[in-house]
Formats: sequence, C-alpha cells, structure tokens
Amino acid sequence: MSELAKSDPLLSKAGPFSVLFNRNFRLLWIAGLLRFNARWMELIVLGWIILDVTNSPFLVGTLGFFRMAAMPILGLPAGIIADRLNRKLIILLAEGLNATLSVLLFVLVARNLITFWYIAVITLAMGMCFVNTFPSRSSLVQDLVGSKKLTNAMSLDMAAMTASKMVGPICGGLLLTLTGSAGATLALSILYILGFLFIIPVRAPQRQVQIRTESIAKLLSKGIRFVLKEPVLLGTSLITITANLFIFPFMVMIPVFARDVLQVNETSMGILAGADGLGALIGALFLASRRTIQSPGRIYTYGTIIAAITILLFSLSNNFTMSILLLMVSGLSFAGFTVMQPVLMLLGAPYEMRGRSMGVNMVAIGFAPIGFLLLGAMAEIWSAPIGVTVNCIIGICCMIAIITFAPAIRRKITFPDQEDVALSQPRIPT
Repeated sequence: MSELAKSDPLLSKAGPFSVLFNRNFRLLWIAGLLRFNARWMELIVLGWIILDVTNSPFLVGTLGFFRMAAMPILGLPAGIIADRLNRKLIILLAEGLNATLSVLLFVLVARNLITFWYIAVITLAMGMCFVNTFPSRSSLVQDLVGSKKLTNAMSLDMAAMTASKMVGPICGGLLLTLTGSAGATLALSILYILGFLFIIPVRAPQRQVQIRTESIAKLLSKGIRFVLKEPVLLGTSLITITANLFIFPFMVMIPVFARDVLQVNETSMGILAGADGLGALIGALFLASRRTIQSPGRIYTYGTIIAAITILLFSLSNNFTMSILLLMVSGLSFAGFTVMQPVLMLLGAPYEMRGRSMGVNMVAIGFAPIGFLLLGAMAEIWSAPIGVTVNCIIGICCMIAIITFAPAIRRKITFPDQEDVALSQPRIPT
C-alpha cells in the first residue's frame, strides 16, 4: 500500500461509502460537487442573460455548443498533459482560471457591459478548462482510492453531478428571480472560488513522471493506437460516440416536447426535465452502494441500450405522466453509462496511459455538438418527435453492432488478489 494510504487508517473500511473516509478524495469530491452545481446553474443563468440581451432563442442554443466545442480538439492533448505533468497542479490551474473568468463575468454583468460575444468567449474558455481537468481529475481519483474502490468513487462523483443537474438549475432560477443577473453571477463566482479552495489541501500520491523526448504528435498517435488495439477501450469509445451523437441530444428538445406535444406550462416542463436527473441520481447512488461490481461493461452497454429504448418510447408518448416515468427510467439506465464509462477507460489502461485514455474519451464525448446540430436540423425539417425517434433507432442499431463485434466490453473484470491500493491495476480478459 502507498505511504499516503498507510497514513489514513480509515481507508481500510470496507463499506460501499467508505471511500468518503479518504480525506483527499472527500476534498476532491466536494470541489467537484461545487463545480457541478456551478456548471448547471451557469447553463440556466447565462441562457437567460443571452435571451434578455439578444432576444434570440437560436443564440441561446449556441451556449451548449460553446461549452463543448473544445472537447474534440483538446481532449487528447489534455490526456497527454495528465500523463506527463502533476495532475493536482493541472486541476488547480484550470479551476483557478474558472474562478477568475466567473468573477470577470460577474463584473461585466454588474456593470451592465455584458454582450453575447463576451458570454460566448468566457463560456468557450471555461469549456477549455473543463476539458483540461477531466482526464487529470479522473486519473487522480484512481490515484487516491485505488482500482477496487474506483467504481464506488465514480458512482459518488456521478451522484454529485446528477444531484447538481436538479439543484443547480432550480437555484439559478430562484437567484435570477430574487437577485437578478448580477446576484446569480455572483453566486456562480462564489461556487467556483470555493471549488478552487477545496482542491488546495488535497494530497496527491507521489508518482514518477518520465521526461519523454517524443513529440506531441507521436504521443497522440500512440494514445490513439493503444485505444484502437484494446477491445474494451475501443468498444467503450464507440458507444460513447454513439450515445453522444444519437441519444443524449434529446434533452435539448424537452421544451419543444413540453409545449408542442404534451402541451404543458413552464413549471411542468421543469418537472419533465428534472425527471431524467432524478432517475440518474437514484441509479448513481445504487451503484455507489455496491461493494464490488465485477462486470462494469455489462452495466455500461445494457444501461445505455435500455435508456435509448425508453427515450424512443418517450418520443412516441403524448401523455405527461407516462413521459415523466419514461424519462426517470432513462435517467436510471443512463447512470450505468455515466458511472461506468470512466471506470472502463481507466481500468482498461496502464498507469502511464490513463490520461491519454481519458483524453480519447473526451474526444468521443466531443461528438455531442454534432448531435445537437443533427437533431435540430431533423426537428426543423420534420418534427422533434420524429427526429428523436430516428436518432434512437440509429443509436440502438449501432450499439447492438458494437457489442456484437467487441464482446470483450461485456466480460468480467478480475481484480488483483492483494488488498486494494492506490495505483493498482485490474486484469481485464480479452
């Protein structure tokens, strides 16, 4: 066991939530909880400000594009940085920049100087920070808790994210009503600053970082080749691309379904949007409560397919209650995707390749903006229900093909027999 692990006797506790007794993971988790709430609140607050400034629903829609535009470009380089440099330092620098940008946003709003392009540039920069922290943060989680507790740690992380998906927008709406745009952006700044401060006392395990002479292009190529030759990583990446292209974008059409299909008001639309988050929270907490999960690939693949089927049924529903139930089931199923995706990408890679593995994962997630554009075009030409239906059918067919030709993703993972330690590696049969 590492010296860092030995120094904390609470790490030996065996309960499914015992990972929270790990002081360093707990600090990292709280920082993530603050950041998740800030990001979901930011989506509502900035969307409202853009609508107020421009009166353009189209420009409101571009907010999601700017938030994710950096993923396919910077995902792999961010993974290389995570493999070569101090991961905690990377997170600190990115979160510090996030805090600075959020303060700048507050000043612009408070002084009535805000414009759409200021918001677009700040949002793009914050998205770049998120891309750069994602591989480092995911790799650092495994450094802190070890391989056997990685699923529990990721489940708790995703539980924080899904809870924030419900809490953040509600708080953002309340703050806009009670304090206006300036008060809401001030709250965003406070959340980002607190998240930065909680990272500072985290003690990351010492690790040897080899000084490499290879070029960035060679390292990028090596990372891509590694993922392509590993069936588990390749299958996980392909399903991630499929889900982000054809399944996840349905959320952007919730207002259209609420107004034009279900014919409900804004409050009911909020309940409809929150149903997915509630289901995802329940699923993440359930996975976190499990002591050991030996087949994360099965949960990942089957959960994603079940979610796609329920969203397909949702696109055919014109009953409000049934639609809520279907979205709760889709969120519950998608918890398997959200939690197990980083678990598979980390467990399937050796220590020195974890950052690049997560970088490839970021590139796969980066297909989401294309998915938003495709669904928007189909909804404009035909209708939102037809667009979501077509997307789900394509997505389900693609995922069935992937798990047929990459069956290794569904196999059982065998962990080392020794006591769980940070930096340990599992064995994945291929």
